Amino acid sequence: MDFDPEPFQIGWAILHWLLVLLAVSVVGLFVAGLVSIAAMGLSGPKFVLGQIGRTLKGFAGAFTSGGLRRVTTVASLTLKEAIRRKALWIFAIFAALFMFAGWFLGSATIGSDRAAEPYVTFVLTTISLLSLPLAILLSCWGLPQDIKARSLHTVVTKPVRRVEIVMGRMLGYSLVTAIVVGVMAAVGYVWIKRTVPERAQQQLIGRVPVYGELTIIGRDGRPGEGINVGDIWEYRGYVEGNSQGRGIYEFDELPLGKLRDMGELPVEYDFEIFRTVKGDVVTGVRAQFTLINDRGTEDESDDLRVDYPEVAFEVKEFTDSVSEAVQSIPRELTGPDGQPVDLFKVAAEPPPPSDDPNTAVPDGLIAPDGSLTISVRCIDRNQYLGVARRDLFVRMPDKPFVVSYAKAAFGILLQAIVLVILGTTASCIVKGPVATFLTLGLFLMGMGSVRDYASNELFKTEADTNVANGVAVLGGGPIESVYRLVTQMNQTTQIPDSTSVRVMKKVDTALLGTEKLVLEVVPDLRPFSTADYLKKGFDIPWSTSTLPALATTLGFLIPCIILGALCLQMRELEAK
Repeated sequence: MDFDPEPFQIGWAILHWLLVLLAVSVVGLFVAGLVSIAAMGLSGPKFVLGQIGRTLKGFAGAFTSGGLRRVTTVASLTLKEAIRRKALWIFAIFAALFMFAGWFLGSATIGSDRAAEPYVTFVLTTISLLSLPLAILLSCWGLPQDIKARSLHTVVTKPVRRVEIVMGRMLGYSLVTAIVVGVMAAVGYVWIKRTVPERAQQQLIGRVPVYGELTIIGRDGRPGEGINVGDIWEYRGYVEGNSQGRGIYEFDELPLGKLRDMGELPVEYDFEIFRTVKGDVVTGVRAQFTLINDRGTEDESDDLRVDYPEVAFEVKEFTDSVSEAVQSIPRELTGPDGQPVDLFKVAAEPPPPSDDPNTAVPDGLIAPDGSLTISVRCIDRNQYLGVARRDLFVRMPDKPFVVSYAKAAFGILLQAIVLVILGTTASCIVKGPVATFLTLGLFLMGMGSVRDYASNELFKTEADTNVANGVAVLGGGPIESVYRLVTQMNQTTQIPDSTSVRVMKKVDTALLGTEKLVLEVVPDLRPFSTADYLKKGFDIPWSTSTLPALATTLGFLIPCIILGALCLQMRELEAK
């Protein structure tokens, strides 16, 4: 889990959504036109356009007072139907799991550094595993069962539009899911607070980090990637102790107002130590921070530099405390010339205008624009300090655990609502079993591991780029790959240029574009999974997690309502 992903750009997301919606609409209209011509002749496209216009008109009318009343009526009936089908019996399974979970988790966390983590993981995983299948089964089987039992015929004979039925179904199933997730989340929170051991209660927090950009300086004083100590995980770069090696963290736009109210600069770290000698087994490996105010000149001697602390601190490894690995840098520090240096002087007390340079107030460590550079180095010889970008951050005031927990539960609810939207739309097109597998497939494709593989390994290969640019590549696109397999031609052999080869490459380019479009249509469910934030004691950020999850839900809602209503309107309800 990346605890510092890129902020969600809502403007660019809306533009991207409109472009994808336009592309999908064009492709859909083209395919629908071909199918209608094959089924109904030349009058088919006119019929399809008429049904689309009728659906859009019904969608606009659903937001009138009468339309909303009919939607809420269908939603209330859907809610009662789900209760009659014993959907809320899921609480019995939930209660049974919680009755015995404490026995196993209690023994499993003895001596653990993160004793609270298994409890949080268990609760969030249980809520997900129980609510998400419920959302899929309810939404995928509701309409097909009504069509089979002919109970939907009673509804469609009333002055109720098909789009209002789809909207009411989605709203009703979302309400059922919200009740299930809300009750389980409330019970889960009480269970966590009462069951987590007393020594681990301090881990139930929501830390708010502010990260900087990392530059690693090698032993020769030049920027690089750090020393390779043989660790198979190349997440960290290592700097050599008692040398010029150091890690430099550059922070921009620190929230000076909040820091000034705090009266200090809390810096939390999670460095890793690689030892080549036993060293001092009592004090451990030592490190030191240097706070730098970059004056913006090429001469580094003009920068204001203050070492903190004066005596190097011992690096805390593998600690279960949320405060032992924090260096709370006070506001008043001692400069290199022995004079006091104020951490926030420029921002808190701007100097009065004066023509006499001797009366000017000296700069503080944090620049007026909120920028600050923190350099960390290892003191002990023959020891190595592993640093990564997220190994050091400025820790702002913690958020209550209940706030972060509520955000995590809200993310699960939004994920379930997305499945309700997809499942209800699929049930308007196909029968229950097929709709279930279709929704489940889209869910798995939208999860992190599958989507990362698809985007990085399938659609961002060198072959993809070169085929799109019309350049001969290794293996080529889908059709060229099949051609090479049939002719037993290896991927490094150049295919002779001809008209058929050029056509093949053009078709490959179009197919790769279609595959990318399909990936864009699949919902990106990675922002919905926020359990890693919570179990590691971090607050769930609004701009990088909750906002994109909410935008994804709303982005699929309107197109799926229109698509579902259109398909339900053109579907033969008499067929079982």
